[in-house]
Amino acid sequence: MKKILTLLTIFAGIYLAGCHDVTVGYLDTEEAGYDPDTMHVRRTLVVDSVKNPLYDVYYQMAESFYKDFGYNTVEECLNEMYGIKEYTYSADYVRWKTDMPWLSTKIQGVIGTEPMYIEIKDVTSSEGEAAADAMRAVINVRGDGMISVPLDVSSIPLGTYEVSLTVYNEGYSKDLDDIFTIYVDEE
Repeated sequence: MKKILTLLTIFAGIYLAGCHDVTVGYLDTEEAGYDPDTMHVRRTLVVDSVKNPLYDVYYQMAESFYKDFGYNTVEECLNEMYGIKEYTYSADYVRWKTDMPWLSTKIQGVIGTEPMYIEIKDVTSSEGEAAADAMRAVINVRGDGMISVPLDVSSIPLGTYEVSLTVYNEGYSKDLDDIFTIYVDEE
């Protein structure tokens, strides 16, 4: 009987010790950051193209043999054999053509219990509160921490913008102040 009471007391003690509130999971942001931690957004995109001056010469030459090498078109032959394209496009051409937003890299150094959520806590600007409000209206952060700014930034004043984030999961929340910088330039 004594052994049974002792065992019941031990089990009751273990049960009661485990009944206090324990926060689920963990969240560590001490090493959080972006690499690179800045993004240059251009208001005016350069979307021009330049015709390759040698394209016509190579085209005429390849017309006589492209089928012999198993290509379906002269353009395919020139591109694959010689790396020659009819036009060379500027760096902004594809961004403009596909309406691709400006994107940062994914956030690094954030570990914790999934699911984790990231949201924009604040945006500050060297140009004042009105400029920060304009950026807040268009900026987004994705689930992996990628910061997204739309292609058209004509409504955003030129200047420097500091972005602060909040990372949270069940039971934890951490603020990452001024973790990313966006420069809005004319070109």
